[in-house]
Amino acid sequence: KNVFEFGPLLVGKEREDFKEKYPENQEKFRITNSGLFHMHVEFCFKNDQEGTVFMVEPEELDLAVDDTQDITVFAFTEEEGEVTDSLICNIKDNPEPVEINVSCIGSVPTIVTDIEPEVDDEGEP
Repeated sequence: KNVFEFGPLLVGKEREDFKEKYPENQEKFRITNSGLFHMHVEFCFKNDQEGTVFMVEPEELDLAVDDTQDITVFAFTEEEGEVTDSLICNIKDNPEPVEINVSCIGSVPTIVTDIEPEVDDEGEP
């Protein structure tokens, strides 16, 4: 499939202090400059440019030759179901951007039991 999957994530999490509160909603991607020249890279998402579901920090990097730095990709969904996008890595003076496909699945917890609730004569619990 060639997609980085965050897997199932609870929908509706608050974004306030999200970096500290929800480590399961973030993942580090390691970026290495294995080329012969200094590299400047800018990151954005193909579809989610407003950061509604996916976000990246920092949004740009400067890497010397053989330098390695981490970026953090966050995923927060407000709806049930799968959300997919591509992290676009625009490398200065490189005609082709690099795309990293990402996805997450918005989930709402549910409980199923085989216990029948007790009801009164009118059918109310």
